Amino acid sequence: MDKRLSWEQMMAPVWDTDTVWGESLLMVRDDAGKACAPLLYAPERILSVTNAMMTEEYEEGRDWVLENGCLCLTPDSRIFCFTQQELYPSEGAPGASFPMPGGNILFGEADFFHKRQIAVSYTVKDCDWPGVKPVCAKELLPRTWKALCEKRPLHLLAYGDSITWGGNASMRSNAQPFQPPYGELFAEWLNRMWKSPVRFTNTAVGGRDSIWGVENTELMVNDYAPDLVLLAFGMNDGSKTPQEFESYTRRTVERIRAALPECEFILVATSTPNPILTDEKAPFWGNQCRFRPVLDAIAADPAYGGGIAVADITGMQAALHSRKRFIDTTGNHVNHPNDFFHRLYAQFLCGMLSPEA
Repeated sequence: MDKRLSWEQMMAPVWDTDTVWGESLLMVRDDAGKACAPLLYAPERILSVTNAMMTEEYEEGRDWVLENGCLCLTPDSRIFCFTQQELYPSEGAPGASFPMPGGNILFGEADFFHKRQIAVSYTVKDCDWPGVKPVCAKELLPRTWKALCEKRPLHLLAYGDSITWGGNASMRSNAQPFQPPYGELFAEWLNRMWKSPVRFTNTAVGGRDSIWGVENTELMVNDYAPDLVLLAFGMNDGSKTPQEFESYTRRTVERIRAALPECEFILVATSTPNPILTDEKAPFWGNQCRFRPVLDAIAADPAYGGGIAVADITGMQAALHSRKRFIDTTGNHVNHPNDFFHRLYAQFLCGMLSPEA
């Protein structure tokens, strides 16, 4: 069975749709033995429930039931389900857990969580998205917009950390359905929607922060001479103050602009890590949620002469997680998006450069 989503289904923005395609859930059994997970919207009709690889479909009544807008497992369900003890072990294991206050959380790279998650497609009666949506960046990125309108070649480059590299996207994990990371999805969408020759380069490297971003602009950006840069650091900068992060980001923009004065930027306000990682020994949780305003300040600074927009992924994630649990949208339980969240990253960027605007 092959239930992979079509291109149109993958890229339908969840904040403006009558059908949600492949929304991810991870089932966890509570202390009473029940496993239920909330959906983003109140479903009108469930179209399908599959594993995240989209190779096996599960049956209503046999594997799952719908209760008060939540998907719940039946006692004999074939759907994988964690226990609380498995997700939050009392004893840590190197490479397989992270410390949290009072214990540990399970951690897994590659397809560890992907092959245990499910994907739900359903129709929506009321698409009442609760927060930040993309805003058209036509006026902020005039050279990019003009190139797309005129069908001229555009070179898009993604420069950032492991999220932008594509950590835990199924393509990177060599797992079905082999979905590309958000940068590749965005570039392909530009090609299809604008019918414009967009070339994509990804120089992101896992584990890197904004200091590394400053130090490597020549090799990782300027040598490629892009027209538009997705600048996406922040996840590994949680220990920095917003002012420090702003300083390093400004220096990166300035070094690129010095070599490529016509280059434009989308500054990606990072998604945030698992909010329970507040233990001082955990390296991810910190100031990431405070970085978007300083990126706005950079974009609005007249000294740069325009050509800079901000993608508020931080705000979009906050809206998403006002209704869904972190574990439903993560690829490793710590900081990486899963396939569903990579699609939302891409959908947000697409909304900023939609030809319909």
